[in-house]
Amino acid sequence: MNLQTEPIEEYKAPSEETAWSRVKKALAPLGVIFVLIAKFFAKLKFVLLPLLKFLPILLKSGGTMLLMIWIYTQMWGWQFALGFVLLLFVHETGHLLVAKKFGLKVGAPVFIPFMGAFIALKEAPRNAWMEACVGIGGPMLGSLGALVCNVLGEFFAAPLSLRSRGLGISSIFLI
Repeated sequence: MNLQTEPIEEYKAPSEETAWSRVKKALAPLGVIFVLIAKFFAKLKFVLLPLLKFLPILLKSGGTMLLMIWIYTQMWGWQFALGFVLLLFVHETGHLLVAKKFGLKVGAPVFIPFMGAFIALKEAPRNAWMEACVGIGGPMLGSLGALVCNVLGEFFAAPLSLRSRGLGISSIFLI
């Protein structure tokens, strides 16, 4: 039984749209996208902030490496440039690993186009044996890198001219 005597009117939205309602409708999807991006970067800060302490190393080592790759790309193509600089990086990593094994403080590799690369020893080796081991670490790991290049070339049946582009075995002479 209905005790109300007046008919119930349902609420109706205004039939005419105002300028503000049109602006809200247009900007709502952008707001959602902004919130999603903000949430993504909020979670990403836990990854990015710890990586910022490695920024000077990346700028020094990575920056000079990219410069060297760019210069060699202009002269001999990107395949040679990338292969050569990566083998040079493997070679320098050999020196770095042996120096770290002996407890020496070393800097990141710095690449110099047409000269090679170097790692700066921040403290001198304590004896000739240690210095010799640090010196031979680069050619040892460089030769291993050249062997990997050769095996990959054999596996993929790359012509010898492409395999020698990486200057694999000649990395022994990059002391």
